[in-house]
Amino acid sequence: MHKSRPLILAIALANLAPSPANAQTPSGPPQISVSGSAEVKVAPDEVYLRVGVETRHENIEEAKRQNDERISKALSFLKSTDIKAKDIQTDFIKHRADL
Repeated sequence: MHKSRPLILAIALANLAPSPANAQTPSGPPQISVSGSAEVKVAPDEVYLRVGVETRHENIEEAKRQNDERISKALSFLKSTDIKAKDIQTDFIKHRADL
């Protein structure tokens, strides 16, 4: 029996020693979290501008003449700036006689 005592003692001591399974270990590798934001400011390179001209007059021919004159002045102003003619459009004209 003397020969088996050291073996039993070794097994008992091995069971008492802390094992890696019982030790507290981190759940994964250490991590660093970083967050941030940025803002970039630039000058706009496009502008969409929608303008309407409305003219009221008792005589529809006079209303059209005044309207055409106002539109002409607006288009002349736009062409006097750095806006290219290809970038200027007119959309529609509508005449209506109010009853």
